[in-house]
Amino acid sequence: MSTTGTLADPGRRALLTGAPEAGSPAATAWKPARARDGSGFDPVAAERASRLGLLQRLAPNVEVVDQNGRRLRFFNDVLQGRQVVLSAMYSACEQFCPPTMRNLMEARQQLGPVARRLRFVTMTLTPVSDDPQELRRYKHRFGIDPDWLFLTGRPEELERLQAALGYAPRRISDNALTHASMVRVIDERLMRIGHVNGLTSARNISRMIRFELA
Repeated sequence: MSTTGTLADPGRRALLTGAPEAGSPAATAWKPARARDGSGFDPVAAERASRLGLLQRLAPNVEVVDQNGRRLRFFNDVLQGRQVVLSAMYSACEQFCPPTMRNLMEARQQLGPVARRLRFVTMTLTPVSDDPQELRRYKHRFGIDPDWLFLTGRPEELERLQAALGYAPRRISDNALTHASMVRVIDERLMRIGHVNGLTSARNISRMIRFELA
């Protein structure tokens, strides 16, 4: 099953046509300009602020660290201008994470040339124990392609990111396993976020990725 949200619908966009939050990517890019009719409202600037502001809510520009220790900003360096297949894991998981990772690896192969335009990203759900060295070991254990990006970071930053993307537990009974098989398919350019179950077959995953990014 897959659910797709188009982030560009007018109702949601209208909520964000003002100046964006200071320090966000939208604030950096938003440059209000006077419209030709002299009203002072520039629809192009407002649209850009709306787009970037909404994406900032769904994908906060928090600092993350990849498996090689590089410090990145999630929106600017990982997501912006790309089509991203985002999954989650934690190295101690033995139930859902290994089959999900194997399915994604196989799905990537089945995508063939399509996979070359995608960025595959996996973030840890337990950043305290999964430092860059542990993420490198995890990649080596599964034989994951070198260009597959693994992310960790400060717990408070990762928690904020996970909450925005729907990976954070919402009930006391939830734990990391609850969301370990959830895969987000994100097209930042079209402002779309879809969902794929990582425990379904690799064939279904590759088919749904194609559908989400069509």
